[in-house]
Amino acid sequence: MSLKGWGKTACIVCIGVILDVVVHQIAPQITASAQSGTSGAIVLSPSLLVRLGLFAPAFLIFAFITFGLFAAVFIYLQVNLPHRRWMKGVWYGLAFGGLWYIGMLEASLVLGTPIKQELFMGVADALPILVMGVLLGGFVSTPQNSHSRSRNSRARIIAIPCIALCYMAGRYIAYGLLHIDSAYVTNPLGTFLWTFGMGIWVGVVYYLLESGIRSIFPLHRAIIFSCVIYGIDWFMFTFTMPLLFDMNLMDLLLRLIVDILSVVLGVFFAEKLIGRLSTSSGTKVLVKLKAG
Repeated sequence: MSLKGWGKTACIVCIGVILDVVVHQIAPQITASAQSGTSGAIVLSPSLLVRLGLFAPAFLIFAFITFGLFAAVFIYLQVNLPHRRWMKGVWYGLAFGGLWYIGMLEASLVLGTPIKQELFMGVADALPILVMGVLLGGFVSTPQNSHSRSRNSRARIIAIPCIALCYMAGRYIAYGLLHIDSAYVTNPLGTFLWTFGMGIWVGVVYYLLESGIRSIFPLHRAIIFSCVIYGIDWFMFTFTMPLLFDMNLMDLLLRLIVDILSVVLGVFFAEKLIGRLSTSSGTKVLVKLKAG
């Protein structure tokens, strides 16, 4: 990418950070109920950064790193995405904006905060990501690559249930055996619905963006998506809360590792099935051509 392109990227990252700060000033703050203990919410102590008066600079640094990585992953993916420039950004922003939005809803289960509050906070998290995605698509991405690898949509859609099932399996192992913080016992239905919804959405993210991965090998594709495309974003999301609150970092790290490993397995199995379905479809086409 040219120097001009990197300059545009830096400007878009700055816009994302500014918008993120603004919308989080407007949206209701999680501290209101978490620290007051209303509505049965768990009372969380302020983080060391808050107690030292360093939250604002730490948040800004964290935001610049988060949105910088978000832009870097887009630059890697967009070359082979089979869409026009603006649409590359729209799908990218929707994919990860949705991930952060659904991710925020887990706080209502674990902390007992009002669901309406987390819905607003989810918008505050998702909106800057969506706007950044659109801007990256419009001003940084390249025209559609004529050599982009496009696979059968019917075959690719199998990735969504595969990833969802593996994600759910990993999470329930973490809930029941590793005892990560959850509402697994106190709110089993809500926990199931959130886990199922998040698993489905991670599958949707893969469905939308998998064509941007440059490797053709199932294990490589699984690792690249899970550890880089999904993993980096989910790492930054997971460790946003400890900037504000004193939290169990080992618990957060454990759930992050379980999530990433679960998605690795889901993508790997999905790629194997997609390969078989594609081969089967290709064979049927050849048979029909020969018969004709």
